[in-house]
Amino acid sequence: MVVCLVATFAAVLLDRVLRYQELAEKVAMEATLGSLRSALTLQASARILRGRMEAVAELADENPMDWLADRPSGYVGVRRPGFGSPVTGGSWYFDPGAKELAYRPQRTRYLTPGPDGSDELRFKVVVRIGASPGNAPAAEISELGVRALPGAQWTPEFH
Repeated sequence: MVVCLVATFAAVLLDRVLRYQELAEKVAMEATLGSLRSALTLQASARILRGRMEAVAELADENPMDWLADRPSGYVGVRRPGFGSPVTGGSWYFDPGAKELAYRPQRTRYLTPGPDGSDELRFKVVVRIGASPGNAPAAEISELGVRALPGAQWTPEFH
């Protein structure tokens, strides 16, 4: 009886530990995205202050990891899907063809794969510049951010 109780408690404990490890990975990924969003704002601000509003739109084509002072430990560089060795779990990479940042989670127990079966989470820098109201010569930024793309995602109940 005692052995059964200990085994049950150990199983429950192991389940919780695995859940919290995956939750910690998700939080670390979100912290990296927060750093990228801040770096994007700084890059846009620097270009505007230099009088280069047209260069702000170019941010959508750049590798956002280049804006960080310290890249995350799992960053493996610029890669094209299907070329070279597969990206291991817990790694970030930039896909220059799609101009997207990808994260391949190490733990995927609570991850819903995308329609293509991929477990990668993909993100894109979005910059939209519109004309200023009243025919003013300067343009204004209507959207600036790092957006998650449709595909794999952690289940909403997972917190």
